[in-house]
Amino acid sequence: VYHRTNASEDKGETQHPITPKLYVFLLHLITFRECSYHIYIIIYLHYNIHTNNHNYI
Repeated sequence: VYHRTNASEDKGETQHPITPKLYVFLLHLITFRECSYHIYIIIYLHYNIHTNNHNYI
């Protein structure tokens, strides 16, 4: 029997094609909007991880 609760649909996981990590990243941008240095560190680390993984391929 296939059960589906309304709680899973209210999250909007299927409606919005956005990853949880990106969603948390956007929340950090909104929450720490005044702390630009904190945002710079997050973007810098995120960019470094992306470029490092790209170099290994």
